[in-house]
Amino acid sequence: MSYDSKAVESFAERLVASGHWKKGDTLDLQDGLRWRPALVSSDGQKIAHLHFAEELRSYVVKRIQASHSIGLIVHIVLPLAALYDSEVLAVLADSDAIVHVVDSDVEKAEHHLDALSNAQVPISPEARKHVALANWHRMRDGSNNEKGKRFERFLGFLIDQTLGLKVVERNYRGDTDEIDLVAQVVRYTGTTSCWFQEGVPFILIEAKNRTEPTSQYMVSNLIRRLQTKRGTARVGILFTTSKFTNDATMEVLKIAEGTLTVTLVKPEEILDWINAENPDSYLEDLVRRAMLR
Repeated sequence: MSYDSKAVESFAERLVASGHWKKGDTLDLQDGLRWRPALVSSDGQKIAHLHFAEELRSYVVKRIQASHSIGLIVHIVLPLAALYDSEVLAVLADSDAIVHVVDSDVEKAEHHLDALSNAQVPISPEARKHVALANWHRMRDGSNNEKGKRFERFLGFLIDQTLGLKVVERNYRGDTDEIDLVAQVVRYTGTTSCWFQEGVPFILIEAKNRTEPTSQYMVSNLIRRLQTKRGTARVGILFTTSKFTNDATMEVLKIAEGTLTVTLVKPEEILDWINAENPDSYLEDLVRRAMLR
């Protein structure tokens, strides 16, 4: 679908009408760069670029990057088709951009990882790696709550890019607990993954973005969540950005005689997953090894 100048202008007008944006003024960025973005937020903390060209011009990319470098929050208004462009994805990832997808709701602001997951956009292995690494390297940014959301969003993106899995719940609140991510096995392509079992469609995922070691208590909580899901989940994966205590590792071994499996994934394994030639197989290998311990 093509967008003429009137259509593009109407998107800008809708954002201005929301009360959070105004027409952009010329900004002094860095290294002598100046830029007049399409829109600036009312508080002056955000800029918005309207991307409807065939490609992001190099001069625009430089100014987006410069805006991000001086602490401005970058918003990019674009059509859904632009999320299939690897060069656009690289810019979004490098600038930690928020996007407004005009095909759905231009007023809705989403982090670029959420937009990719929500639209179920399949991307190339090279783009996946670039996007994942850019987001991984800022995993310590923000408040504790922001760090937690950042890690959950990052893992949701990687899970959604894994063949046969789809994130169906985020921060799911049950009657007695909350689960960061719930993935569902959604398709099969000739071979059966080790986590597949008829009538057991879910994998429970916990994300711990913290400097302190991830403890036995957190492993026990995940085990209890698996035990209370009426047999619909038998695999749990606990990701951490720090390390696991010895007690946490021993807690996993205690359930070895049962039907449940908890896989502990350390930061170096997350990096290996990102960089793997076949990331789908790498994740499955981690789960398989946990099953066979």
